[in-house]
Order: sequence, then C-alpha cells, then structure tokens
Amino acid sequence: MNEVSSLRFALVVMSSRVGEKDWNLLRHIKWMRRAAEQGAHVVAFPECSLTGYGGMAETAIAVDDEAISQIIRLAGDLGL
Repeated sequence: MNEVSSLRFALVVMSSRVGEKDWNLLRHIKWMRRAAEQGAHVVAFPECSLTGYGGMAETAIAVDDEAISQIIRLAGDLGL
C-alpha cells in the first residue's frame, strides 16, 4: 500500500515598502512564523517583497545579503 503524504503551502500577499528592507524583513519573519504555527511546509512571498516594488536600484539585492541569510536561518529553525 502506498502512503500519501501532504505538503502544505502558505501563500503570502503583503504590502511592501520600497527601499525599507528592514521593515519588509520584519513582515517576512512575522508571516513565516505564522505559517509555521499553522502547519505550513513551504511559504511563498511575492517577488520584490523584501525590497518593495520600485526601480532597479531600490529592488536590487545581493544573494549573500544579511536579510536573505536571516530568512534562510529562520526557515531552517521553523522547518520550512
């Protein structure tokens, strides 16, 4: 008999502030914690939600940015 497992997704629709990465990061952290508390395995955010929707200069972010590192660490801690 095959066992079927489930995968629960949390899809976040949020407002971001252009150029306010720290504020947006706090919102990501809040939603990640809430999703984990409700049993999510995967959390998806809109593109540019960390930097806000602006011009290229406002939305560019390096892969090794500290905010990205924080999100990765929290995801691991929460089992996401």
